Amino acid sequence: MSHEEFVWYHVNKHAPLFRSLPEVKIYVRRYLHYYFPEEISKKTVLSAYDGITEIWFDDMESLFKLFTTDAYKRIIRTDQEKFMNLGKCVVDISNE
Repeated sequence: MSHEEFVWYHVNKHAPLFRSLPEVKIYVRRYLHYYFPEEISKKTVLSAYDGITEIWFDDMESLFKLFTTDAYKRIIRTDQEKFMNLGKCVVDISNE
C-alpha cells in the first residue's frame, strides 16, 4: 500500500470505524492522527512510518478496558490488519 493509499484508508475508513464504536465514545477523550508528507518521511528516520495516532484516555483503566473489548478486537484490530504492518507499529504510553 502506498503512503497516499494508507492516508486515504485511515482517514476515510479506519478512523470513522474507530469513532463509531460505542466503547470509544465511553473511554476515549481525544483521538488525533498525523501523517508525514511523503517527501519528508522518505528522507528522514520517519521513513518507517506513515503517521502517528494519539488516543487520549482519562486513566490507564480506560485504556485497558477499550483495548480488551470484544468489539475492539473483532472490528478494529481486524481492520488494522488490512492496512497496517502491526509488527512494526510502536506504542508509547505516557502521561501529559
